[in-house]
Amino acid sequence: MTLQILNVLGACCILASFVTLKLGKLPQESFGFNFLSGVGALLLGYVAVNDHRYGWIVLESVYCVFSARAIYQLYKPSRFIRGSNILDSDAPRISGS
Repeated sequence: MTLQILNVLGACCILASFVTLKLGKLPQESFGFNFLSGVGALLLGYVAVNDHRYGWIVLESVYCVFSARAIYQLYKPSRFIRGSNILDSDAPRISGS
């Protein structure tokens, strides 16, 4: 019974992320989209491991890794440091007269 609940919760998380993406409520790069996708994949992956469903294990593992990678990309330290330095090559330049 517990696995069925986890299975349904995982599916709901992935469906919620998909629906909010399609409705334009969350962009694909957002924390919310990737968090919902990652949690859903983690739950479905756990159920797949428990049931020895190897195809689903591979699918949900890859899904979870890519969701975690996207969240890491949002919050990695270099993202905050890169734009904060005025001497950074990506910073806008002010041309003098």
